[in-house]
Amino acid sequence: MIVHPFLVLMIAANAALSSAVASTAFESGPVELNRSNSEVTFTVDSTWHEIHGTVGDVRGKVWLERPADLSSLKVDVQLPVGSFDTDNGRRDTRMREVLLAEQFPDVHFEGALQPGC
Repeated sequence: MIVHPFLVLMIAANAALSSAVASTAFESGPVELNRSNSEVTFTVDSTWHEIHGTVGDVRGKVWLERPADLSSLKVDVQLPVGSFDTDNGRRDTRMREVLLAEQFPDVHFEGALQPGC
């Protein structure tokens, strides 16, 4: 997996995860994130200020490694770099250049809850 430099992504897909963790959501296996209502927010700490943005068209899934054990929650999420939006077109174009979006069109995250969460 390639990690893009100069960008810290803070996943805030609470709505998607909250609905996915509903009582019986995982009974039939992984839950696909709904691309139309899932959103990730990010913050870039530049020299002068923080820049906030969003990513639409989030793809991925959420599942439990051990059925009925919410502490075994796993996620696999892909974020299309082309949909990163800071509400400034010129900055977004430059950000995509820095992130080598043509060469690496997606940021891919895999994660799990830490013990005690």
